Amino acid sequence: MFTTSGMVLASFISAYAGQELVTETSKGIFNRVWDIVTDTHPDIKEITEPMDLIAKVQVVGSIVKEINDDIELKLIKPTNSLNISLKQIKEILDEIHKDICDIKNGVEYHRSLWFNRIRTPAYYNIIKKLKSDKNAMDSRLDNLIRVVALFRQSAK
Repeated sequence: MFTTSGMVLASFISAYAGQELVTETSKGIFNRVWDIVTDTHPDIKEITEPMDLIAKVQVVGSIVKEINDDIELKLIKPTNSLNISLKQIKEILDEIHKDICDIKNGVEYHRSLWFNRIRTPAYYNIIKKLKSDKNAMDSRLDNLIRVVALFRQSAK
């Protein structure tokens, strides 16, 4: 049976563990955001600019930073919903990063082929996947914004 101090300690540990999970997930998100935004490969820029992918990834990074700041200032507390939403954002950013790396490798490989100008590049399917992943990121970002808004309202 928990005593009052035991309940307070359990609550503190639970909140701290939630904060640590958010912090670790956020670090992973920041690393992916940085990797994606700083990629200067001209073929990648040609693909990502029409999708406005870089701007969207920068917004994700900014929102996650604000969430971390709010958690540190105790304006919101990490919840299961917030953790799930952040994990989903990290997963899709990992996929987008992988897509970009695969496209970059595909471009380099295609350039090395003989008669590459008359061949259809094999990385076109990866571009389609990147577009699909970008749409998934948009949806997951909307979910994250809703979760944060809900908990900011309840904190007031």
